[in-house]
Amino acid sequence: MPATGYFQPFLDCAPSNCGDEEISYPFRHVTQPTYCGYPGYELGCDRDNFTLSMGSLEYRVIHIYRSEQILEAARTDLSKDICLQKYADTTLNFSLFNYDFTDLNYTLFYNCNSSSILRPYRFSCPASGDGYFAPYVDLENTPHELCNFSVLVPISLIKALGLPPPSEGNNDSATISEVLNEGFEITWIADTSQCENCIISGGRCGYDWTKQEFNCFCPDGAYTTTCHRPPVPASVPSIPPVPGIVPSTALLLSSPSHSILVFVLVILVVPRVLLCEGDDDVHYTECCHSFNCGTVQNLTYPFWGGDRPQFCGLEGFKVECSEDEYPILEYQTQKYRVLKIDQHLRTMTIARMDLMDGTCLREFRNTSMMDSTLFHMTPAVGSLSIFYGCLGTLKNISNEFECFYDVFRKSAFYMEDVFLNRKLPFDVTCCLTSIKVPVLHSALDDLGRGNISLQEALNRGFDVQYSDQPECSACASSGGFCGSNSSSPSSSFTCYCRDKPYARTCNHPGTFFR
Repeated sequence: MPATGYFQPFLDCAPSNCGDEEISYPFRHVTQPTYCGYPGYELGCDRDNFTLSMGSLEYRVIHIYRSEQILEAARTDLSKDICLQKYADTTLNFSLFNYDFTDLNYTLFYNCNSSSILRPYRFSCPASGDGYFAPYVDLENTPHELCNFSVLVPISLIKALGLPPPSEGNNDSATISEVLNEGFEITWIADTSQCENCIISGGRCGYDWTKQEFNCFCPDGAYTTTCHRPPVPASVPSIPPVPGIVPSTALLLSSPSHSILVFVLVILVVPRVLLCEGDDDVHYTECCHSFNCGTVQNLTYPFWGGDRPQFCGLEGFKVECSEDEYPILEYQTQKYRVLKIDQHLRTMTIARMDLMDGTCLREFRNTSMMDSTLFHMTPAVGSLSIFYGCLGTLKNISNEFECFYDVFRKSAFYMEDVFLNRKLPFDVTCCLTSIKVPVLHSALDDLGRGNISLQEALNRGFDVQYSDQPECSACASSGGFCGSNSSSPSSSFTCYCRDKPYARTCNHPGTFFR
């Protein structure tokens, strides 16, 4: 122990600062001992910015979004000057980082035959002559042979959409430098889930490189998960009743005029209360009743949320509830407004929340439900694609609309997917990105006839069917209520019965009310 009385690794692994940014596990400053960070996540400090080295390239860390595990970074060499001395594509160590879905590959072309190419965002370098900056393209089908060098570099998709039109003087060096300096986002892969509990317990996170396992460094030593603390008392004294306050039930019973009302209430309410209360298993009593969620009433398994615990439902079926509002269901970080639920047919009508208030997105994701194992599109659903950031104006395209990014107007259009394999009067590769969205066939028909707008078609939502649960029927027939074991990695089905939970059915079948 050092003179302060604290464990030395606990002192060594305090958060490190560089400018306005602070880092901690899985990152460590290069001057800290190796056990303070996960292998490969070492950061330097250059003036007011952390720096990250990968391969032959160095990156300037612009910002760290810890909760999303996102690091925003820019290439140091391109931040100084787009006229490079060495031409190296941007690369990542994919065992440590991944590109974020918001990244878009662009290419810097150098030493080009200026008389043979006409591309947006032109620049010129003293040593390599004319060049241009363009979205990534298939080099075999472009005038790449007219340029001697190229460098692949990612930029943020939203920044690409916000690029101003190319200048008339064919010198866009300032515009190119600005967007490259704003960087791109990468996500780190290291699992930091144990770190939060360690910090809550008063520790600092680290890593045992020899055993290749997480460590929680505490003032008194190293632990595998959290710092040791005194045991919590087995019981907490209850709060005594306030003198002079009479329980409301006593007031009710004390009035003879209310005796008949009390009798009726007892007759009507007690049987249902006794069904779900008393000495029954706590899971059984919690899952006994249906629940209301905003505009949708009487929800049961597999749904949960609000006051209904997770073990009464199934993973993937949590709904957010607000009074007089449609429930909201989140699936794979994408939120959907639940317009209707038919629990008998096991179907839902849902709509993407991000598209309900406008079609000009800032985050471009395909609909997560389309690749789901829990939900399946019904035969009443088709799909369309929306293309964004299309170069130039799409002439003679009735499905075109415009979006504004950083005050600059960009063309976009939509097309029903069944038509995409046909010969089109435009090249979809001239658009920066696209998304796929499920839409009801009836809405697509109305949209094609011009009866409704794209926005109205999207707001109608689409129908999904959720998987049938045959084990739930067996559980219900045996007198139990369906749920899941949320502590299990697979959230396995559980049948909650009066005495205790069972894997499939209750041992003593009986009748029950819902």
